[in-house]
Amino acid sequence: MKRLITINIILAGFLVSLLIILVINYAKICSLYIDNGLNRSIIIKISYLKTDGDSDFASDYIDEESVSVGANDRTKYRIHIGNIRVTYDSVVSKYNIDESGTWIFNPYRKNKYSYRYIVYGNSYGNSNSKNARDKGYSGELFHIDNVDYLFQSPPSSISVKKGSSTITKTSFTRD
Repeated sequence: MKRLITINIILAGFLVSLLIILVINYAKICSLYIDNGLNRSIIIKISYLKTDGDSDFASDYIDEESVSVGANDRTKYRIHIGNIRVTYDSVVSKYNIDESGTWIFNPYRKNKYSYRYIVYGNSYGNSNSKNARDKGYSGELFHIDNVDYLFQSPPSSISVKKGSSTITKTSFTRD
């Protein structure tokens, strides 16, 4: 009986350790949306720097993966936080993915984007007018955070609790 309890304690400790490792590794993964604004398909190759720091040598990058994105299309891809090398056509770029969340990769900077704040409320209605906090994006790689409507138009109205003054939502769309 004591041996069975000891085995169960060891097994429980192992499972807790495994869970901690999984949570830590999951926290090091983020979403990368590859948004191809070209009128042709494109193949994006992503590889990871195997050491800390920076390198111009392709041999210092490992685990190269290819992602094909159709013309004027986008795909969601999971990447690890850290230094990456992105290659497409004859373009080679290096980036430091330094935080989790959502990243947008915009090959050739073809697309322009809007991050908008939409205010909903009983007394105000839907405010689709330009907000002072609205932002525009057009870079090749950038991080966005806290988006309620990613790559979709926000609804013209939402249900709010009676007595609530306003609710603010955010949207991120390609212009």
